[in-house]
Amino acid sequence: MDTYFETAKEVMQARLEKVNVKSAESTGKSGEQFSVTECIEALESLRDIDGNTFNKFMERIVPCVEWRKTFPAMSEERKRQWLGGL
Repeated sequence: MDTYFETAKEVMQARLEKVNVKSAESTGKSGEQFSVTECIEALESLRDIDGNTFNKFMERIVPCVEWRKTFPAMSEERKRQWLGGL
């Protein structure tokens, strides 16, 4: 099971790098104001998120800057409610 999570993490990091490069190219910025990394850190702070929820979260967060703006600003309770609806 640990191998699955390690592989999933590597895949997500590779996707994240692609998204950050594309975002930097499209905005002309070297960094992204509303980063996927910031959202992952907010998610990880909840501690008890399973792999399936993490993957669904990534599917929503990576392509949508609006969700990347919104998720870190949510309260912990609201984050859990939103994640429960994925």
